Amino acid sequence: WPEIQNELLYGQTAADRPDLCSRVFHLKFKSLMKDITKDHILGVVVGYVAVVEFQKRGLPHAHMLFIVKPEHKPRTTTDFDKIISAEIPNQESFPMAYATVTKNMMHGPCGSLNPRAICMKDGKCSKGYPKKFVPITTTAESGYPIYRRRRDGRSVTKANGVALDNIWVVPHNIFLCTKYDAHINVEICNTVSAVKYLYKYVFKGHDRASVQISSNDQQASANTVSHDEINHFIDARYVSAPEASWRIFGFSLHKEFPSHQRLSIHLPGQETVYFAEGANLSDVLANSASKNTTLTAWFNINRTDPNANQYLYHEFPEYYTWQKKETVWRTRQRGFNQTIGRIYSVSPKESEKYYLRLLLNYVRGAKSFEDMRTVEGVLYETYQAAARAKGLLADDEQWDTCLLESDTFQSPFMLRRLFVTILVFCNPSSPFQLWITHKDNLAYDYLLTQKRLLTDDNSILTDEMKEESYGNCLWDLNEMLDAYNINLDDFAGFILPSIDTRNTGRNFGFDGMSRLEREQRELCLEAERSMIDPAELPFNTDQRAVFQGIMELVNGEKVQHKARFHFKDNLCFLDGPAGTGKTFVFNALLQGVRRTNCIALSVAVSGTASLLLKGGRTAHSRFGIPLLCDQASMCFLKPRASMISRDVLETVDRSFRDIMRHQDEGLGRVPFGGKLIVFGGDFRQVLPVVPKGTKDDIIQACMITSHLFRHIKQLRLTINMRVQQAQLVDSVESAQELEEFSFFLLRIGKGQHPVYPNTLNTICLPNEMVLPGNSIADLCRHVYNDFENEADVDSSILMSRAILAPTNAFVSDVNDHVLEKFPGEYTTFFSTDTALSDNDALTLPPEFMNSLECGSLPPHQLKLKIGSPIMMLRNLAPAQGVCNGTRLICKAFLLHTIQAEVATGPYEGNIFLIPRISLCSTVEQVGVEFKRCQFPIRPAFAMTINKSQGQTLDSVGLYLPTPVFSHGQLYVALSRVKRPSDIKILIPAEISTIEGEPGTYTSNVVYKEIFRN
Repeated sequence: WPEIQNELLYGQTAADRPDLCSRVFHLKFKSLMKDITKDHILGVVVGYVAVVEFQKRGLPHAHMLFIVKPEHKPRTTTDFDKIISAEIPNQESFPMAYATVTKNMMHGPCGSLNPRAICMKDGKCSKGYPKKFVPITTTAESGYPIYRRRRDGRSVTKANGVALDNIWVVPHNIFLCTKYDAHINVEICNTVSAVKYLYKYVFKGHDRASVQISSNDQQASANTVSHDEINHFIDARYVSAPEASWRIFGFSLHKEFPSHQRLSIHLPGQETVYFAEGANLSDVLANSASKNTTLTAWFNINRTDPNANQYLYHEFPEYYTWQKKETVWRTRQRGFNQTIGRIYSVSPKESEKYYLRLLLNYVRGAKSFEDMRTVEGVLYETYQAAARAKGLLADDEQWDTCLLESDTFQSPFMLRRLFVTILVFCNPSSPFQLWITHKDNLAYDYLLTQKRLLTDDNSILTDEMKEESYGNCLWDLNEMLDAYNINLDDFAGFILPSIDTRNTGRNFGFDGMSRLEREQRELCLEAERSMIDPAELPFNTDQRAVFQGIMELVNGEKVQHKARFHFKDNLCFLDGPAGTGKTFVFNALLQGVRRTNCIALSVAVSGTASLLLKGGRTAHSRFGIPLLCDQASMCFLKPRASMISRDVLETVDRSFRDIMRHQDEGLGRVPFGGKLIVFGGDFRQVLPVVPKGTKDDIIQACMITSHLFRHIKQLRLTINMRVQQAQLVDSVESAQELEEFSFFLLRIGKGQHPVYPNTLNTICLPNEMVLPGNSIADLCRHVYNDFENEADVDSSILMSRAILAPTNAFVSDVNDHVLEKFPGEYTTFFSTDTALSDNDALTLPPEFMNSLECGSLPPHQLKLKIGSPIMMLRNLAPAQGVCNGTRLICKAFLLHTIQAEVATGPYEGNIFLIPRISLCSTVEQVGVEFKRCQFPIRPAFAMTINKSQGQTLDSVGLYLPTPVFSHGQLYVALSRVKRPSDIKILIPAEISTIEGEPGTYTSNVVYKEIFRN
């Protein structure tokens, strides 16, 4: 910096003037904080933490974390580009910025160019450089930004002769780094890890140094034994010259905003008392008894000030001030004074105090400690019991209450399903005790049947009759558990009766078979009895060719036919864009194979896709059970195969080969052990998800890169069924519109739609699809009509509509808006969040974990209304149609159970009881590992584009506050409807307009390498 260099004497360096360095850095640091916190160059700041750190040499440096108002938070890739650059500026247009960036913001070189660089660890750069060229800024589902680094030819040559281009640029804000001519790394912070990293510097303490003092007296007598206690390592504090100067000048080492009021937490009569050594304890106790703590004063003001009753304890400092001398709360005269409340942390080991703290986060207007233990008018003996009654704890008593409350309005069969769901997903500590407590309710129908056999109404069931009823119930439970590859005797205490006394005649001779084989034989029997011959279905030319060719392989026929496809191998891939009838063909093939008494396993990547197939299951649930192999197991169909990762494909292949080689050694060398496999999908749609993966990572994860793909015969459906149906009803105009829309979707899907000049993938959207304006309310009104008519809340109407968005954050915004308009009263369910590690349990307060959100977990605060649609987040009961992605309608709410009706698919109308289950986060998702006990659902007025795959809707709103970021997303969104008039796209003008050009533009991300392969 010239401010330092100009003040140095001849021969001096900056290291010789730590006082000057500290003063200059402090002045620039203050100016930088003013730019950000007062002038709001990055948005209005509502909170920040800044920490100054010192190294052994050179200038200090600072770590800063800024929290801006929600409306100013960068959420779109356009917002990211406005704040952060990871490219070398244009030297002619921005000469000062170019000089600063090339001097201060270039990393390395490292890697193969400089293996000895300080950043190198285990042969790799610990900072991940060099990065990859990226044409546009993108954001993965996790929200982690991948900054734009274009291959624009700009570079700078360092002293060692190495040319560094954009892949070596450290992300920065051009204005800040140019103004201060300094290394200022600016990043979008959206993980807990970044906050933990910053706070590490606040509490890490001073630098330390190990010093050893040793003697160098070589003339000492060899016979003299010298024992010097100082001659050991001394753990000493190390203070560098810049840090010493900083402290001498009295500069602050860290700053925080807003200020916080610490709030006491204690049990009755257990207030913390402070007193001086030697004080009279009687006087101390008398004095403390006359003073309030912040907690007891909160109780007092709630008795006298009705306005105070609306605030939680930790919200109080925002509206009231704590008068320390008087030990009372006073109303703030000037409104919010930039102070927030923080209740002292409490270890879970202090049980009652911990649960009192937990309750304080949910109870408003409490006037005493007794109020804190009162729930719904009932005074509980302990705070733990009160927290449990309020639904804030996850333990076996919760499942006990769940079964009790469900028994009041559900049949024993539904109750048994709920019991199985609790066993599989809720991990109760004592399942057998749960059975003992509720066995009469679970087996009520069997007990009632026995009761009817008695001739005297006043007769009491014998122990033998009761045991038979309980035994039948246990067999039912075991049968339900079998669908999850679990046996009842896997749980301690359960013993199945040796004889199944239920109606054994219902199994049509399938006794003794495994669940999988029995299930498949029942499907075969159902197909044989069906009056519909799949060969006579109204196929178009492409569909009939595929059906006949595959059935020929199944039947082993070699009859010549006119089909255009010639099958030689056992692997086929059925490719077809939206509307060509892939699902129709798959179900026909399943029916045709089963009519020949052969087993056809239908497997899908997602739960919702599996529901579209007769007998369909997800790949995970299907291959979680032992694989049966016999001569009748001939076919395996896997739709949505474009989403299969190559690892899954190759793992299943190895399993099949390993099984089949025991029948015939030669089959161990044939792909999939010689089984006939029919894959299906559309590579124009979304590809396998690779968390934080690059384009190359996603392509490498795709099944087309597997060595098996060259063995797969490609089959294609090209005739659009929607167009064909319109032609059949003589609607020429409609058929023409649908045909044009079909061609438009194909161009979008393959990346062949015209791209705006000098852009990578920017396309112009048809005007009739674009909704003018930027208001979410307008889009919601268009799709859901603001629920002005009774028909708008009909479940069939709700299920035919949806709003799609690229990420879960935007989906949540839309769901909140629509749910507010939906008629009815809110019901709110709070989750119970617990840390998975002992260390985190002691350091992470519950409210912090409550604030964490990620797409795979339900929200902490789940707001619902009766009649509103919800989406399942886990495969709770695939056999009953309740999978990840299934949409249901809320029918009834209890404290621990939600009654919902399946609203889509072949199981539409089925009632299902949803309990709270335990779901775990990962460090990669939110920065910490914790367990959330909550109903595994989210509101479903809106959903992510990825979740919408496989659904056809009557009305779709596409919300694009940020462009799509992955292959096939725009194609998937647009192809959810049958005609172009059924979709409206809302996209902000600032990211959809090109200066001087008419029309609305957006990105269409397509990895064309997929189609070349």
